[in-house]
Amino acid sequence: MIMKKKVISYLIEIVTIFIGITLSFVFEDYRQARNERNNRKEIVKSLIIDIDFKKREIKEDLNAIEWQYKTIDSCLWFARQGKKAPLRLLSDLYSVMNADYSHFEASTPTFLTLTSTGVWQQFPDSLRRRIYNSFNHDFIYLNTMYKKAAEYSSFIQEHYLVADALMKPLEEEPDDELGNRALADKKFRSALLLFRNQNYNTIDRLNVTFDRLEQLSNSLKEFKD
Repeated sequence: MIMKKKVISYLIEIVTIFIGITLSFVFEDYRQARNERNNRKEIVKSLIIDIDFKKREIKEDLNAIEWQYKTIDSCLWFARQGKKAPLRLLSDLYSVMNADYSHFEASTPTFLTLTSTGVWQQFPDSLRRRIYNSFNHDFIYLNTMYKKAAEYSSFIQEHYLVADALMKPLEEEPDDELGNRALADKKFRSALLLFRNQNYNTIDRLNVTFDRLEQLSNSLKEFKD
């Protein structure tokens, strides 16, 4: 009888230990799954913030670059008509050539974190492909276009604005006579036209990228929820 009680007590102790260990594993798995879920939500939330920031950046650049090419168009119109461009327009052209839109950052800390962790594999293939294309194709392509426009701008500054004494401190008004003399030069107008066309193409690409980011942001919000 005593032996039977000892055996039962021993079995109960073993079962209790087994249940305790099993429950600890179950709890640990649950805790890890919850942490991974929370971590994924935080990363997705941060990525959405990054994308929304990119959208705002694109909108601001769109307004600025549209103003650039419209200013150049107006100057070229006066030149083709054989008329002098107004001083205010020459001042705007001078501001255009001094503007700095030479870089579009192609990555963010959140994207780098995402692609270096296991969370990246938790995304559906289609969503992962779209995120990758945005950062490794669209943004890099935009950066290339920005750099190309900056090359045109630098060429114009070096070969015309500085050479013709048109480059002055920003707070000074450009010389009316020198500005219109430069616009009368066909080579100068051709250089301006190349810069203008590059900006026009950049605008088209910015609009395409913005629409893709809008769709991506909505998909990420659905995935997060």
